[in-house]
Amino acid sequence: MTFFVQDLIVPDCRSYVAKHDHSIHSPSACRMSLIISQVDEHLFMPKHKLFELNKIIGRRIGSLKEEIEIATNVHLNPLYVIDLTDEIESLRWVTRIIKWILDRAIDGRQQLGVTRMRLELEDTKKFENMLHEKIQELEIELEDSFTAREKEVLTNEIDTLGCVLGHLFDLKSGGDEIQASKLLETNNYFHIADKIILSHNYPMQ
Repeated sequence: MTFFVQDLIVPDCRSYVAKHDHSIHSPSACRMSLIISQVDEHLFMPKHKLFELNKIIGRRIGSLKEEIEIATNVHLNPLYVIDLTDEIESLRWVTRIIKWILDRAIDGRQQLGVTRMRLELEDTKKFENMLHEKIQELEIELEDSFTAREKEVLTNEIDTLGCVLGHLFDLKSGGDEIQASKLLETNNYFHIADKIILSHNYPMQ
């Protein structure tokens, strides 16, 4: 990740302080708050696991559409095309679940004292629970099914949802290492922020 020192420069707080509170003689606290906020947003905002998972699913859907087009053009077994179409529908159902969870999570981002990491863990846990419940429902249907084709369709859907959970597990497995790296970067950037403030020779309160 490329991060330039000049990206940490934020609008001067002196005009705001002068207009709103003449008792404050130094803008350093305000400036530090803005810098920390900017560093935090830059490092931690965009990496929600469900967002990353949704991108993976989107690529898979695109690949399946290409396979359907090829299979249709060369007149492959119609059941194969139907299976591919069913997989797309299963994945689209998953993307709707992800969108629903992320939309609901927007309000949660405003909760005071709740970290983004905790909120993300709650979101992913909710998603996992919903997929596991769906898989259990399909497994019950599979036990009650009669025809070989019905069993095949249900098995394919179960496999698709299991594959989605597998991708999520892979994303979560890499999360600890990435988070440790981000925390190290954050400490470095806070040291840079201190130097930027001191370089402006503002009196410290």
